[in-house]
Amino acid sequence: MAFNWTKFNTDTVAGTPTYNKCIFAGGSINLWVIVQSRTGADVKRVLTSPDGQTWTLRSTPEANSWVGVAFNGTTLVAVSSTTGAVNQVMTSTDGITWTGRTSSEANAWQDVCWIGGSINLFVAVSQGGTHRAMTSPDGITWTNQTTPVTLKTWGGIATNGTTQLVACAGTNSTQSIMTSPDGVTWTLQTTPISLGFQNRGIAYSSTLGQFLACSQTGTGHVIRSTDGGVNWTDWGTPPSGWTLTSIKLAIWSPELTKWVLVHTSTDAKVALSVDGDVWTTELMDNGVDDFFRPWAGLGYASSQTKFVIFEGGVDAVANASGAAAPPSVDAITPNSGSIRGGTAVSIDGHGFSAGDQVFFGTKVATSIVVNSATNITCVSPKAAQTGTIAVTVRGPNV
Repeated sequence: MAFNWTKFNTDTVAGTPTYNKCIFAGGSINLWVIVQSRTGADVKRVLTSPDGQTWTLRSTPEANSWVGVAFNGTTLVAVSSTTGAVNQVMTSTDGITWTGRTSSEANAWQDVCWIGGSINLFVAVSQGGTHRAMTSPDGITWTNQTTPVTLKTWGGIATNGTTQLVACAGTNSTQSIMTSPDGVTWTLQTTPISLGFQNRGIAYSSTLGQFLACSQTGTGHVIRSTDGGVNWTDWGTPPSGWTLTSIKLAIWSPELTKWVLVHTSTDAKVALSVDGDVWTTELMDNGVDDFFRPWAGLGYASSQTKFVIFEGGVDAVANASGAAAPPSVDAITPNSGSIRGGTAVSIDGHGFSAGDQVFFGTKVATSIVVNSATNITCVSPKAAQTGTIAVTVRGPNV
C-alpha cells in the first residue's frame, strides 16, 4: 500500500515547539489536536486542524509542557509533565478554549486515556511522585491511585476501550508493564526481555485485540499482547534498515487494517504491519516535499481514513490518506467440501467488513456472517465440477 503523504508547516510563534501527542477528537468537536511544549513563556501550546492540513494555535491556561491528551466523546483532557505547576491538567469541550484543572498530585504526568464501558474514567500516569496514577470521571476532579512499584517511570497508557488498561514505563526492566481493569487496581506484568518504553509509546488495535508497545532501550523492540497485556511477544521481523533504537509509536488503522510505525531516524520511511509481527518499510515521497525528518509521533482519524505524523522539535507535520485495503484471505477451514455445496466454511484473513461477499470461483456463498475484520463464516455454493477453486472475499473495501 502506498500512502499519499503531504507535509505542512504549522507553527510560527517564537520559541521552539516540541510536539508530544496527536489525536483526532470526533463528535461535535471534529478536530485534530496536538499538544506541545515550547521554549519561552508563550501559552499557545495546542494546535488544532479540521483536516490535518490547516493548523491553528490555541492558547492554554498555563505555559506548561503539555504532553498527553485524550477524548471521551465530549471532553478533551490534556496533562502536563511540568512538576509543581498550578494546573497540570486542562480540559476543553471544543478543542479551542481550554480551562486549567488541578491534578491530584503535582507530578510529571506523561499520558492520559479514557476507558468507557462500566468504568467511565480518564486515567493518567506519571514518571514521578508518590502516587503515579490518577483517575477522574470528568477531567476536573482527580483521585490518586497507587501503582505497584513507586520507582517506575510510567510514561504511556492505552486501553481496549472498556475493560482493560495497559501502562508502560521508561524504566529498563522485565517488569515495566502494568495492567488494570479499572484504573484503580494495578498489577505488574513480565516481558520476555528487559525493556524501557517510549513515553506515549503504547497503542491498541480493536481489530486484532492487540496492545503494541515500543521500546526505547536495548536494540529497539516492538512487543505485542493479545490477552490484555499479561503475556507479551517480541516482533518477529523488524523493518529492514531501520535504526531500531529510534522507534517511537505505532497506531492501528481499522479501515486500512495496518499498523503504521514511525521513528526519529531521518530516512523518510514509515513501517507497516498487518499483525504487529512482520514489518516492512515504505518511503514517504511525493516528489516535492522533504520527508527526511525525525518523525516523533502520529495520530489517526477513522472518519477521514487519515494519519497525521509530527516532528518532535520542528514546526512541521505530514498527513497521509489511504484507500482501505482490499480483503485478503489467509486460511480456509475446511479446505475441501461437497460438489453439491452446503459445507460450513470459516475464512481467516484481513480487511473484512459488513457487506462483504464470499465467492467460490464466480458463485456467491450463502449464510455469510462477518464475525470480525479477520474472520468470516459462510456456506459453500453448489459447484459446476470437481477440482480446485479460488475463494475470494469482495466488498465495499475492495
